[in-house]
Amino acid sequence: MAGGIVPYPGSTLPEIYAARRRSHSQEIPLTHPERPFAMTPNLAFRKEVLYELNMFDSRFPGGGWEDADICWRFSRLSAMKLVYEPKAIVFHRYRNTYIDYFVQHYRYGYGRALIYSKYGDELVWKWYDIKRSLMGIFVSSYHLMHDIIKLNIKKDKNAILYTHFLEFIRNMGQISGFMAASLNKNKFEGTSDI
Repeated sequence: MAGGIVPYPGSTLPEIYAARRRSHSQEIPLTHPERPFAMTPNLAFRKEVLYELNMFDSRFPGGGWEDADICWRFSRLSAMKLVYEPKAIVFHRYRNTYIDYFVQHYRYGYGRALIYSKYGDELVWKWYDIKRSLMGIFVSSYHLMHDIIKLNIKKDKNAILYTHFLEFIRNMGQISGFMAASLNKNKFEGTSDI
């Protein structure tokens, strides 16, 4: 069963930004047209089901697509269905420092590369996925540099600057993690059939 994820009120800019982006909204991955899954901050399986699934795949970094992997194995190996109960709410605290925010998105990128490696015959990494990832870096870099060069940062403009800065950190973390995992393919290939 999966439930709703509600952010704690943030006190730092990374927390506020992540909450505003709804980065842990269950509705997004659960409604994916091809491969729905639920995020682990509010995901529960019976113990027997976890044993049947051979638990979480430890090759994934914590907080980096292990939830998609276990949900996909669950849908493949079990006659049961994953149910979403939005009233079963968990309060989630987002990363509160810039470094922790970068590391979190590095793990997302790393896990994404591993998920493509593990399910390569079922998932297709298309050219526009690469283009979208690179464009995210270029666009966030452009906005950040534009704000800094203009030096037109008044009190009300700080929110825009920090938004562009955090978007840049998010994109850099994910692309760095993806590249690191892609360069370290032997860590994932030829391993168990989890």
